[in-house]
Amino acid sequence: MVFRWDSGKEFKVSSTAVVHGSPQFYERLINTIHEGVFVVQEGRVIYVNPSFATLLGGSPEDYIGRGMTDSIAPAYIDLILERNRRRLAGEDVPDEYEIEMLHQDGRSIPVYLRAELIELDGIPATIGTVVDISAQKRYEAELRENMNVIQRQQSALMELSTPVIQIWDGVLVLPVVGTIDSRRAAQIMENVLTKIVETASEHLIIDITGVVVVDTEVANYLIKTVEATRLLGTDCMLVGLSPVVAQTLVQIGVDLSNVKTYASLQKGLQSILALKDTV
Repeated sequence: MVFRWDSGKEFKVSSTAVVHGSPQFYERLINTIHEGVFVVQEGRVIYVNPSFATLLGGSPEDYIGRGMTDSIAPAYIDLILERNRRRLAGEDVPDEYEIEMLHQDGRSIPVYLRAELIELDGIPATIGTVVDISAQKRYEAELRENMNVIQRQQSALMELSTPVIQIWDGVLVLPVVGTIDSRRAAQIMENVLTKIVETASEHLIIDITGVVVVDTEVANYLIKTVEATRLLGTDCMLVGLSPVVAQTLVQIGVDLSNVKTYASLQKGLQSILALKDTV
């Protein structure tokens, strides 16, 4: 077994050793440790140090003679009993794990437990330490919540950066501004397809006037979006292609022959109006 001080020094006793010497000596030794220390023998608690009792809101006398699981949260009782049984049988079981213990006021306290098998007065016993990890758990919960908040904010920003606007009955416009990466492209497609289904729109205009760079990757994202909208029966067009963007697409060999393209949003809307007038 290992006694560990705040300074990092350790006092080790072999797990197979028989504890000898003055009981008062060992009691004084263990009482200097800030970790909670307990000894269980034949299913009963035979010793706890003041730190153990303080952790659970009582005094050492409150725990001496009690069953080994009396202070264990119900969800962890089976685990404690099973590992104790296997430990006493000489099986290899984890000696460090996290559980919850019961405070005197009824609340559960998360602790880090370490247990080892020893022999005390010729009888097998378990000696262990417990450390309150409530602060660590609160920090982890706060960290998870902060990460969730960040993710929600990122999703909200992504929604704002890829708005799908219904300008007329059956006509949607997607203004794309800035750069497009794989994550944003997936968000664009999801938003577009969802909006098409919600509005039963027949036309979608993707306005790329504000796209900073149009390369092969960006062009492929746009073509996939166009193809996906067609599967839903929606006519899709690209508008806002500047001369520079058009030249770039030709130079990199992007085939937009199957995609309707217009130089401006106005031209695209005019084509839809003309189509509606003929219907």
